Amino acid sequence: MTGSNELEEQLKENKKTNLLIENSKILQNEENSQIIFNRNHFHEYFDTEAYLKDFYSKVEDPAMQLILFHLPSILARLPTKINNLLDFGSGPTIYVAICFREKAENIFLSDYLPQNKKELNNWLIGNSNFDWSKVFKLIAVHEALPLPTDIVKMEKMTREKVRAILHCDCHISPAIQFSHQIYFDAITTFLTIEYCCLNREEYKNAIKRISALLAPQGLLIMGGVLEETWCAFGGRRFSCLYIDREFLLKSLNEAGLEIFIDSIGSKLFYECDGMFLLVAKKK
Repeated sequence: MTGSNELEEQLKENKKTNLLIENSKILQNEENSQIIFNRNHFHEYFDTEAYLKDFYSKVEDPAMQLILFHLPSILARLPTKINNLLDFGSGPTIYVAICFREKAENIFLSDYLPQNKKELNNWLIGNSNFDWSKVFKLIAVHEALPLPTDIVKMEKMTREKVRAILHCDCHISPAIQFSHQIYFDAITTFLTIEYCCLNREEYKNAIKRISALLAPQGLLIMGGVLEETWCAFGGRRFSCLYIDREFLLKSLNEAGLEIFIDSIGSKLFYECDGMFLLVAKKK
């Protein structure tokens, strides 16, 4: 009986310990949700797995839905094929490469954080644990591909077009690290710059550094949020630079960019519920 009592007491103590650990985690999450982190905390607090889970496992985020809905139609309105494409600030994501798999000959992904570049490399060699099938299917629907779509074939083609995963930093020049000088026919950047800049001067300079990577007449395809100050994922909040449409257009102009007009005379600038998607051309 004594042994049985000791076992019961030990189980009770273990239960108490586990409860304390869980309560500590909950408290820590609550504390983290009150703190607003910025780019200086990215290396330590940007959780790649949580980011993918929150934004891409179900693809319910309005900003991502806007981008994935309009991007295929934008590509159809761009001239000819693209030789070299850079996705600036890919994060751990591959949706740009998926969308451009037929339009671009050479796709370069890039990010600032080691954990994101590691995830991109894992996907490239087929070792990623994240399931991208919902994103592939959504893009296939917006591309009006016949269903059911061969996701394996789409992913294989996407991988074959990715030439390198680069380090990028919009606060230094040049803004990417590469073995030799290269200019891109098109650069994409989505939901990146406003989260990497602490003030408007940094934002304007970041646009200029990215524009400097474009070839003459090159295109910047850009999406982001307007009039917002933070976003949240994984139980943490991250700061977002407050910008409006007027400041955005001014920053593009100062960087030598103008909104692209397609063959039927329409400006490629979309704005909806505080989000924007645009195409700008290097003057």
